[in-house]
Amino acid sequence: MQYYMVNMSKLLSTLATALLCSISAQAVAISDSSRAVCNATPNWPGWSGIKYAFIFGDSYTQTGFNQTLTQPTPTNPLGNPTYPGWTASNGPNWVDFLTVEYNASTLLTYNLAYGGATMNSTLVAPWKPEVSSIAQQIENEWFPTYASKPASAPWASENTLFTIFDGINDVGNSWWKDTVTLNAEIYAVFHGLVDKLYHAGGRNFAFLNVPSVDRSPLALGNSAANQAQEKADIASWNEALVNMTKSLKAEKPDVNLFIVDANKLFTKVLDNPRSFPQTSNYKNTTAYCNAYQKLKSVTQHVTGTTPPPHPFDPLSNTEIESAVQIIRKQYGQLAFNAVTLREPPKKEMMKWLEDPANTPWPRRIADVVVIAPGSKVYDGLVDLKNGKIIKWESLEGVQPLITMEDLQIVEHVVRKDPKVIEQCIISGIPKEDMHKVYCDPWTIGYDHRFGSNVRLQQALMYYRPHVDDSQYSFPLDFCPIFDADKQEIIHIDIPEIRRPVNKAKPNNYHAAAIEKEGGYRTNIKPINITQPEGVSFKVEGRVIDWQNWKVHVGFNYKEGIVLNNITFNDKGTVRPVFYRLSLAEMVVPYGNPEHPHQRKHAFDLGEYGGGYMTNSLSLGCDCKGAIHYMDATFVNRAGESTTIKNAICIHEEDAGILFKHTDFRDESVIVTRGRKLIVSHIFTAANYEYCVYWIFHQDGTVQLEIKLTGILNTYAMNPGEDTKGWGTEVYPGVNAHNHQHLFCLRIDPNIDGPDNTVFQVDATQGAGEVGSKENPYGNAFFAKRTKYSTVKEAISDYNGVTSRTWDMCNTNKLNPYSHKPVSYKLVSREVPRLLPKEGSLVWKRAGFARHAVHVTKYDDEQLYPAGRHVPQTSGEPSRGIPEWIANGDASIDNTDIVLWHTFGITHFPSPEDFPVMPAEPMTLLLRPRNFFNKNPVLDVPPSYCSTPSQIASKSQVLNAADKMSKLVVTGGEAECCKK
Repeated sequence: MQYYMVNMSKLLSTLATALLCSISAQAVAISDSSRAVCNATPNWPGWSGIKYAFIFGDSYTQTGFNQTLTQPTPTNPLGNPTYPGWTASNGPNWVDFLTVEYNASTLLTYNLAYGGATMNSTLVAPWKPEVSSIAQQIENEWFPTYASKPASAPWASENTLFTIFDGINDVGNSWWKDTVTLNAEIYAVFHGLVDKLYHAGGRNFAFLNVPSVDRSPLALGNSAANQAQEKADIASWNEALVNMTKSLKAEKPDVNLFIVDANKLFTKVLDNPRSFPQTSNYKNTTAYCNAYQKLKSVTQHVTGTTPPPHPFDPLSNTEIESAVQIIRKQYGQLAFNAVTLREPPKKEMMKWLEDPANTPWPRRIADVVVIAPGSKVYDGLVDLKNGKIIKWESLEGVQPLITMEDLQIVEHVVRKDPKVIEQCIISGIPKEDMHKVYCDPWTIGYDHRFGSNVRLQQALMYYRPHVDDSQYSFPLDFCPIFDADKQEIIHIDIPEIRRPVNKAKPNNYHAAAIEKEGGYRTNIKPINITQPEGVSFKVEGRVIDWQNWKVHVGFNYKEGIVLNNITFNDKGTVRPVFYRLSLAEMVVPYGNPEHPHQRKHAFDLGEYGGGYMTNSLSLGCDCKGAIHYMDATFVNRAGESTTIKNAICIHEEDAGILFKHTDFRDESVIVTRGRKLIVSHIFTAANYEYCVYWIFHQDGTVQLEIKLTGILNTYAMNPGEDTKGWGTEVYPGVNAHNHQHLFCLRIDPNIDGPDNTVFQVDATQGAGEVGSKENPYGNAFFAKRTKYSTVKEAISDYNGVTSRTWDMCNTNKLNPYSHKPVSYKLVSREVPRLLPKEGSLVWKRAGFARHAVHVTKYDDEQLYPAGRHVPQTSGEPSRGIPEWIANGDASIDNTDIVLWHTFGITHFPSPEDFPVMPAEPMTLLLRPRNFFNKNPVLDVPPSYCSTPSQIASKSQVLNAADKMSKLVVTGGEAECCKK
């Protein structure tokens, strides 16, 4: 980022414009008009004729595309990630603009650029060895994947553009050397790569030269002599690009060659930013400014020039970058694992919520986790207003969660490791097919052989015969162990019984595979969701106001969606219901006892982060109807802020009948339809997708629904091998192991105030036998209520026989009719017990899952039921809830409490779950009980309402039925509620 001169998102749009204009004009002059011009040939199709773009480059170009994942389509032209992807500019870059804004027709872009790239890693080393150089992008990624013109990219010579933007890191990492000789060697490689692409069919090429990065903040910090030397090297590099292009033109007269003068463009912007509309509002062009694009900087907050964020709002990009700068100023370069909001202390926050106008604004505190060399871990707190570090703690024997960046490194390493290559050959994979080998990196869980001091991952191995095949049909039987600090494989677990790679035909789920099997169904008609008058909810900042509900929607890297300060407007009285709701942890234990499968028990939130793994959602696919999106902002390893666009989806849906009654005597009717508000996000944990829906109903119910989809975790098996009941052969040679998905819901009740009590409620038969005085007919039953007074009493499990529920009550306030405490009850029926036995590794590490319900006294520090740092914990001692309930006599009666609820499913796989699983839903409810004095939705307008007197007098009835509904088959009455 230090090579960026200004906010890159807007500036790079000018670069896209320059590329478009350059090619449209068929020529670009380099530096001055006396230089040679590279002309297009008569076969240049024009910009509208370009349908495919293959792009190679560094961080100025990258969007995070992975050629093994979702491919570009007309509705998603960048493939993965969706627009704008992962860019170093924290917004759309020139590739994004070129693909979706300045394109003359549909352009499918395959962007293999990798941040930090140089032309050849041997000639100029990148900042990290795993960085994919331009040569590697072309030779190791493009050729194996796209040279054959697969169905995912059926390009042709005449309709495809090859673009290379390189040199920034080559110059930046070598300008002080003998660059004349070095540049000659680099350009020999460059020339050779273009030659290879030409022989593969490439006929249209665009090259971008090196911008004036000698005027970047990093360069301006050097001496004048060094700045001059770097500027000279940039000129030398760009001169060499012109000479190479001339040479290529002479050799290949049928090629269209263009050079985009990024240097000239950047120089113009730096000299006079106001001459460009995209940069006309920039404050300076010699230093990075956090206020660009009207971001609310911390400085602005302090000076009062913009209103501060809501105290529950996640940290902004600016706040994240400010926290990073404060830490680096004191501790230098570190790898950042997390920078997130530390929510204000609850007591302080409750006072502010009560009277925000007259209460001091809670401080904005950044909660920081960093990793230093040698896997040293530090926890820190940064006061953003005062710019001070208020806590800095070195941690021993723990590892923070594994980020997506950590995971992506492993696959590059395993493909090059000699020991892994040897095992692949033993498994039946030729050495030249190592680019077809893939892995799902998991944290190692815990393995006593390695302990907790070294940051480790286990690589679950797979093979893809073809780039579009699903690797989960071809699992491999060995498991490498990766040392994240050393960036190398330190061990491989090899089973006693070897299982060669599967020989069955691929079992795929993408369009081409479905077409081979007869194609998609053609009898599905569209269902459109319209709200012609707009939505019924209002959003101010991150606070949603809908149908008497008001809720703040937060988001963090670990839990994903966090709902705060949930209130209900009851006839003009705003009543608190919940202070905080979140999905706080989960564990997925697998049931195969053979080594090393005992390590497969993923804590997907605590070990990887539900927020970090969140998808960027798409209209009409992930969310349907009238949608409001919220973004999510995080830190990356380098300390830069990144954004997941459209991380949270907010929309309304029809909820069916809200209530109805027909009087059989006179056929008077009332029917009222309900609607629901859904706040959702979806995250992908390796093979699994988890769709999380927080649903608000008009009657005061809060529902949590989770849909599980994605792909089964698979393991290799030999023909005729007995799975021993630990799994199912879901496809020839594919063993899917039994497993559970156990989620922990954190409920912080605030039922008409913070002092609450939990009661266990069981449906119980009345005392006395049939014929007895107290129960003569034997039909008596009642709700048995058991109060939890202490932490120990609250340790409980679900009982389906008694239809067990749990009431969270305010015993200080009684309903005037029932004379019972106002309350909300937890209704949860999908509550399997933790199947791994007591004393097992999972049992020790996932202490929260031993029981369905725990209740603890509120503590600001107690957020994560498996502990703050989960990877590689041994479970000795058990962290999180087992620690918090150690004092079983602690009182939880009529005080500020938290209820922890573990629920989920046990999954015995079947062939219907493969190659991709139909979504399996599970749900629970938080329902008002004795909270309202009557049905709270009587004021929802009915669709139809008639009274006995109206029926008798045949007078006008209320008919507000949906006019869009219609009969499919003619005949009969179409009017609402007619019989």
